[in-house]
Amino acid sequence: MSEDKRFCRICQHCQHVTTGPPVDKNVAEVEELLVQVASGVKLVNANPTDLTAFPFLSRTFGTLAKLSATPGSADLTTRLNNHTIRCLYEAIPHPVETYLGERFRRADGAGNNIHIPSLGQAGTTYARTCQGRYRHQSLPNPNDIYEKLFKASPEKREPHPRGSSSLTFAFASLVTHSLFRTDPRDWNKNNTSSYLDLSPLYGSNQEEQNAVRIKNGLGRLHPDTFSEGRIVFLPPAAAALLVMWNRNHNYIASEILRRNEEGKWENPPPEDVGHRLEQDEEIFQTARLINCGSFMSVVMNDYVAGFLGLARMGSSWNMDPFDEFRDTNHVPVGRGQGNHVSVEFNLLYRWHTVVSDEEEKWTLNILKGLFPDKKPGDLTLPDFYGALGRLRNGNVPPELIVHPEPHKRNFGGIVRGSDGRFKDSDLAKILHDATANTANRYGARGTPDALKVIEIVGMEQARKWGVCTMNEFREAMGLERFKSFEEWNSKPEIANAAKELYGTIDNLELYAGLHAEESMSPHHSGLCSGYTVTRAILSDAIALVRGDRFFTTDFTPSNLTQWGWADLQRNPKNLSFGAYLPSLLRRTFPEHYPENSIFTLFPMSTPSTTIANLENLKKMGRLPPNADYNYDRPTNVIPHEDGPEY
Repeated sequence: MSEDKRFCRICQHCQHVTTGPPVDKNVAEVEELLVQVASGVKLVNANPTDLTAFPFLSRTFGTLAKLSATPGSADLTTRLNNHTIRCLYEAIPHPVETYLGERFRRADGAGNNIHIPSLGQAGTTYARTCQGRYRHQSLPNPNDIYEKLFKASPEKREPHPRGSSSLTFAFASLVTHSLFRTDPRDWNKNNTSSYLDLSPLYGSNQEEQNAVRIKNGLGRLHPDTFSEGRIVFLPPAAAALLVMWNRNHNYIASEILRRNEEGKWENPPPEDVGHRLEQDEEIFQTARLINCGSFMSVVMNDYVAGFLGLARMGSSWNMDPFDEFRDTNHVPVGRGQGNHVSVEFNLLYRWHTVVSDEEEKWTLNILKGLFPDKKPGDLTLPDFYGALGRLRNGNVPPELIVHPEPHKRNFGGIVRGSDGRFKDSDLAKILHDATANTANRYGARGTPDALKVIEIVGMEQARKWGVCTMNEFREAMGLERFKSFEEWNSKPEIANAAKELYGTIDNLELYAGLHAEESMSPHHSGLCSGYTVTRAILSDAIALVRGDRFFTTDFTPSNLTQWGWADLQRNPKNLSFGAYLPSLLRRTFPEHYPENSIFTLFPMSTPSTTIANLENLKKMGRLPPNADYNYDRPTNVIPHEDGPEY
C-alpha cells in the first residue's frame, strides 16, 4: 500500500519537518516510539524479556547520551529531549482530574469540577453559549408570533411521524427539569444543577434532599417519593418514572448493604446515632451515584439512541463519549471538567408541540381548575403570574395543592396506600398508557392553546435574556446561516408568515427560529425536530455525560461498588438493541412488564410503530437471535399490590 503523504510515519497525524543530515536508524526508531507513546497512539513493552534488548526508556536515555557527544547533533538532541520530556510529563494529568475524598455528588451539584467548584452549581446564574451581536430593528408582538407560527390547527393535530410514544417526552421532561429551574423572582438564576443528577428525585439543595430521606441507617428514600413539586402538574407519566427511580434507589441501597463488599456496614444498622447516620450517608450517596448512572444510561441508550433511529435499523451501536482519547493534534479531548447550562439551551428544551392528545386533555383539566371562567387561548401573562402566586399560597382547588411534605403527595389521580406506596398496577397503567399514546409532531403550528401562555412566557424570557438570533446560534453550532426564510422552512405559509413578522432572515429570533424550523424527515431522524434543534441536543447530551466527573474519571467500581459497576454496564446483545430502560421497568414492575413484551423492550415507541419496525427487521434478518416478541399490551397477571421489597 502506498504511503499517505498527508501523515507522517511517526504519529500518523501530522508531518514533522526535519533538517540536517539523515537520521541514524536507531535514533529514528526511538523518536518514532517517543512521539507515538506521548500521543497515545501506542503502548510499549517497557521491560522486554529478551536480555539483548533494552527497555524503552533505557534505550531512549542511552541514545540521548550518545547523541549529545556527537558533533553537529545539537538540534536532533534537543528534539529528542523534548519528546522525552513530553512523554514523561503528559503521562500524568495537569491539573489533576479528581481528588480522594470527593467520591459523592453534592446535593446542589457543586464540586463536579474540583478546580471550579461552583461550575454547574444550583443557585448560580445561567451561562451564555453564543454572543449575540445582531441589533434587532423591530420585534413582533409575541401573541402575533404564536398565532402565525405556533398555534396548532383547531381540528386534529398531527401524530409524530416516527411513532414516538408520549413516554419519550415524559422522560424528556425529566431531563429538562433536571437541568432547568428558573428562579421566578430572578430569571437569570437557575435553581437546579447543570448535571444529570436526578435532582427532580433527590432535590437541588441539602434541605430538599433531607426531606426525601429516611436516615435510618439503610440509605433509603421515603417510599415512592420525589422532591420536585412541579412534576405533579405534568402529565402523570413523568411522575411515574420518578417513582420508578425512587424504587430503584431503594433496591440499590438494599442490594449494596446485603452484599456489603467491604464488610464495613451493619444490618441491622448501628444503635449509636452517630454511627448509624454515618452508615446511612455512605449507603445513600453510593446508591445515588449508581441510580444517577442508570438515569444517564437511559439518556444515552434509549433517549439519544431513539433520536438517532438506531433500533429502527436493528443496530445496537451507540456513541461512547466516556473514555479517554486524543484529537488529531495529540491533545487529550477533555472529560470530567464540569458543565454549566445556558439560556439558549433553556429555550431549546421546550416540548410543547409534541404533547399527546391525552396529555393536552390533562393540561386542560389543570387549567380549568385554575381558570374556571377562561378559555386557555385567552389567558394572558398577568393570568399566568397570578396563578403561580395562588399555587404558592394555596388559594386553589384542593386537588391542585402540593403537599409541603414530599412523601405525602399524590399525583395523576392515584393515591398512596397506608404503607406510603402507590399500587404497582396504578403506576404500570400510567406507563402503559404513555407507551400506547403517540406523541404529536414537532415544528411550526403544532402548539395547542393549552400551552399558549407558556410559549409567550418563553418568548418574553428570551428577550429579557438578550439571546442571539437563530443564525448566530447556527454559526455557534457549526452550521451555515440560513440565507432566506424559504431555506429555514420550505412551507410557503410558514416562510411567508415569518417574513411578515421579521422582515429579514437575520432578524429571526432564536425562540421562533428553533421551534418553527422545518422538521427533519423521518427517514433521517428519530426525533423529527428541526435540524438545528437535533444538532444542538446531541451536542448537549455529549457535554452532559462527558463533562460530568461522576460519569467519567470517577466512574469506577471503587466508587460504585463492584455490583453497582456491573449493574450499569450496557448489554448491546439484549432484545432491545442495547436499551437500558427495559431492565428498570422489569426490576420495578415485574408483574406488569414481561421480559419479551414490546411494552417492556421498546416503551418509547408506540406499539404499532414497534410492530412495523420488528416485522421489517425480521424480513431483513436483523433481529437478535432467538427473538420472540410479544406484541400484546401486558395484563396484570397476578396483581401484586405490595410489590417486591424495596
